[in-house]
Amino acid sequence: MHEDVPIRMAATVMLVRDDEVSKDIEVFMMQRTLKAVFAGGLYVFPGGKLDDIDGGSHIEHLCDGLTDEEASGLLQISSGGLAFWVAAIRECFEEAGVLLARHADTGEVVRFDTPEVIERFEEARHLVHEGELSLTELCRRENLRLTTDAIHYVSHWITPAGERRRFDTRFFVAR
Repeated sequence: MHEDVPIRMAATVMLVRDDEVSKDIEVFMMQRTLKAVFAGGLYVFPGGKLDDIDGGSHIEHLCDGLTDEEASGLLQISSGGLAFWVAAIRECFEEAGVLLARHADTGEVVRFDTPEVIERFEEARHLVHEGELSLTELCRRENLRLTTDAIHYVSHWITPAGERRRFDTRFFVAR
């Protein structure tokens, strides 16, 4: 048993969309590599641990329709709640290549619909994953705002005691 394992704060986002043909809801999941230390081979929603850079005043001004105070209230914590939304966005981009952001000028969500845009954001995705580019800097460079107003809090789960890795995870849903 692993009794003294530190609990890491984490965020996960369930991506959903309407299937226009069947009229059902589709849910996006990814299969983790079999070599992963935690949950190897399992199907999961994009997500991961909070990084120090996910919270703070340097990013709040890039978040649409949600302040740290409001986010913290929704999560029933004293402060730092907005970092969970930002981490969910960052992890979704890093792991799945989906960026939950909109153009500041037009309000249109980011779409990877041309080869030039796909290439530019794929490079940015790898830089963000490697820690060489912050989500804040990506937003400044591309004139983006994070769609925190379109990501809804769903649930709070903590990995059971005894696991090798433990997470205190907030779950979100986004279209």
